[in-house]
Amino acid sequence: MLLPARRTLRILARLTDGTNTAFRDFTGNYVQSNFQFTSDGSGGTLIYDPPTASASEPSVLSSATADGAEGSFSFADSYPSDALSASFTPDGANYLGDFSLNHATVSDGNATVTWEFDFSNEQVTLAPNQTLTQSSNVSVADAQNPAQNLNQTVSVTVGGAGSDNFVFPPGIGADTLTNFKPTQDIIELDHFANVQNVQELESLITTDAHGDAVINLGHNDLITLNGVTDTQLQQVIQVGHVLIH
Repeated sequence: MLLPARRTLRILARLTDGTNTAFRDFTGNYVQSNFQFTSDGSGGTLIYDPPTASASEPSVLSSATADGAEGSFSFADSYPSDALSASFTPDGANYLGDFSLNHATVSDGNATVTWEFDFSNEQVTLAPNQTLTQSSNVSVADAQNPAQNLNQTVSVTVGGAGSDNFVFPPGIGADTLTNFKPTQDIIELDHFANVQNVQELESLITTDAHGDAVINLGHNDLITLNGVTDTQLQQVIQVGHVLIH
């Protein structure tokens, strides 16, 4: 069911575990959301919004090296003559290295923001099984048309020596995963509504321009595995190194 271009939609959901019943009201802006309805196998109905192919979602490209990472995200811009400004806010304190971005540029109906993360010669020493994630919230503002404003989280996750567990919840934004070891490390995907089984997960895997595997989880959440091909990621999934919760 493709929803029409209305401002808000109200969904009143009845939740039950067979004994207890509760109601929850979901009200929000669901323009161009594509809800799907399936049976839960127990007389109920599952409703979820799978990843959209709409041009309104950013297209993310990233790559990483031992010294840092860089990338860009592009999105449709209906007003190419408008002046855009880009800024960011770190999601934490005492971050290592330097995160920077360029002003948004507009070409052929698309706005593009490039970003760069540099460790600035700082040594990152991680203990075995330790991971480090640093995130920045990027805002792109269109002063003439505020409805075009966009927010995108950009993250870099680094793995240490030994076997690492990389845990991703909804709302991660565009995360570039570096130093992932396919034969040792594990990825955990927690409570993504559109990833209920291995088959659904495999359908979300694509390859970017660098040949790196990308998991497009929808709603601006993407995981790019630097140095890992889609074939390698499929093998990682088959041996059980990607856990779905």
